[in-house]
Amino acid sequence: MNGNPAASGSGWPFIRAEIEQLQQLMEDDRGNYLAEAEAQADDLAGYMLAFIGASQARHPWTVELVSCGLAIGNVAYMRWKDEFKRVRPSTLCPGLLPPFGPPAHPAFPSGHSTLGHLIALLLLEIPALQQRHGVFRKFDGSHGGPVADPSGADPLAGTKPIASPLLWLAARLAKNRERIGVHYPSDSSAGRHLAAGLWRALLHEPTAANRIDAPALRMVLAKATAEWQTPW
Repeated sequence: MNGNPAASGSGWPFIRAEIEQLQQLMEDDRGNYLAEAEAQADDLAGYMLAFIGASQARHPWTVELVSCGLAIGNVAYMRWKDEFKRVRPSTLCPGLLPPFGPPAHPAFPSGHSTLGHLIALLLLEIPALQQRHGVFRKFDGSHGGPVADPSGADPLAGTKPIASPLLWLAARLAKNRERIGVHYPSDSSAGRHLAAGLWRALLHEPTAANRIDAPALRMVLAKATAEWQTPW
């Protein structure tokens, strides 16, 4: 954005409102979440693997599945970052003072949000992890279910929280990037929706023209599934 942001079009009020949200997060949240955000900055995969209790020794194919998510997600979000070239929030508001970074590449969409949500969706393809960390539509002691809603509604649409521990963690990863001032909320939302689109195209797209054929990913997923015993 060059010159006076207000002269750049009607998008500026929306951007300014997002920056005000980030200022509030800086004042209210950053100190409490800084250590966590720093740990997640360069080891997102390790953070998610620790959450589900996976290790290289016991779950090598699950670790490989997470690596597949990283590889696919990195290519996808960098393609759209190059398309939109959105400047980081601290470029427009230096007072956000990110404690580290910000990364040199553009802001939109959030890479951490894309990777966190995509990895969560891939892990939830494993029945045992789905039962533990899937979507809880009823809080009556029953186990978690698939992300796809039986009613046909899209649980990943919009920005509302999803009642899944793994998807909650993905949203927390994204929010921490807002707390340190390197992403706008709309970057996080875009990453969530990009991840959902990739997940559907890779594993759930019925139309061949819209499907991403990834036999290696399906093979890794099958081997990762065999590493987990279904608890119920």
